[in-house]
Amino acid sequence: MGIAFIGLADFLSLGYLRRFNWFAKIYWPVHRVISILTLSRFYRPIYYGVVTHFNKWALFLFLLVFTFVSIAGAGSIANTTYSGESFSQLELWGSNQGYTAYSGYYDDQNKDKFSTRAQIPSDIITGDVLRLFVVANITSEDAMLERMPLDSLEEVYPDTTGAALKLMIISDFYKIEIDDNSVPIDRWFFHYKAHTKQRGYLAYIDIGTLNEGSHMLKVSGPKERYSSAFAIIPFYKDVALTDFPSRRADESEKSDPDFQPKPFGIRD
Repeated sequence: MGIAFIGLADFLSLGYLRRFNWFAKIYWPVHRVISILTLSRFYRPIYYGVVTHFNKWALFLFLLVFTFVSIAGAGSIANTTYSGESFSQLELWGSNQGYTAYSGYYDDQNKDKFSTRAQIPSDIITGDVLRLFVVANITSEDAMLERMPLDSLEEVYPDTTGAALKLMIISDFYKIEIDDNSVPIDRWFFHYKAHTKQRGYLAYIDIGTLNEGSHMLKVSGPKERYSSAFAIIPFYKDVALTDFPSRRADESEKSDPDFQPKPFGIRD
């Protein structure tokens, strides 16, 4: 990154820094490396031709704007999950987060284009436990350590292992909500997801008290730093009796007027 930044400064300044002999001697090896990495032999003749025919200040401003727009665009693409095609003539369709059931959020729907934020097993959950996987990334990790430095925790909890302290930082950072109600996470686990090749954090959420129907899971960070959630995942909790044969059998027995409960320990 340091080499790339120096090369970018040299590129935007149209080689101004190389006019200084002392800098040119130091920069020459760096310039050679950047030239090889960027395949400059293919674009440099065109670049020099443009430079000689246009005002240098205008060209400098154009390159500056182009660079910042490119960086912003690349960052937006890297941190945004798209639902379907990015360009479409459909008017009554959108991909806004919170209104879209993006297939990459669900393990059973998309094996190739998975979410870079968070994932759950399916959009229909039939049990009382929801498995949540939050993808780890450098940006969030930097924010975690800025919010709660690891060395400070080591001073407060000298007898606690390093892994446990890291999980404390993770637990303090992420806020999990279902239908805008905060959900406490008893414990986080480090997890490597093999089929997506992602490192992240795993949590098991008790949803036994949720009613049957649609719900919205939200994964967010500290409000003072992030204005929007990392991921908003809709799911449907299905508590139909057909999914629980044992419960169906118990209720059918109780509906029988001749049913008598068996004493504990006596089996048919």
